Amino acid sequence: MAGYSYRVFVDTLGNTHYYRKNASNSVLITADISPEDTVIPVTEVLPLFNNDLTFLNRFNNAPLVPQAAWINNERIEFFAVDGNNLVQCLRGTAGTSAVLHSFGDRLWDGSERQSLIAEANRTGSAFSVEDVKTFPWPQSVIDFLAGI
Repeated sequence: MAGYSYRVFVDTLGNTHYYRKNASNSVLITADISPEDTVIPVTEVLPLFNNDLTFLNRFNNAPLVPQAAWINNERIEFFAVDGNNLVQCLRGTAGTSAVLHSFGDRLWDGSERQSLIAEANRTGSAFSVEDVKTFPWPQSVIDFLAGI
């Protein structure tokens, strides 16, 4: 059986979110960053966009819609990329705290592409919102978490 990991997050409005933590959609940060930093250097940005250069370019041309990411327990939104830097970052979003992170910490894609609820709401999804909110999860949810 393939391994998987996920994050359950309750935002400031009391909404529960379930996100897959897919290693293929994560990168490492390449410098220490303070809570005030608004630029986050990473090993590469393409994995945060499903390795889709067209999607990355479309994102960079629509700066009013941020991309979400996680480093440890901090949720971050960024509005653009510049080379291998996430720029115009809002730190500590949705009720999390902006904190110090260290070189080599993993940054995870926190977008709706990783959301179990968003996937359950997609037309043609193999599982429903009730499947996500009920344990044990059916195999179709586990397959999504595992990236199958």
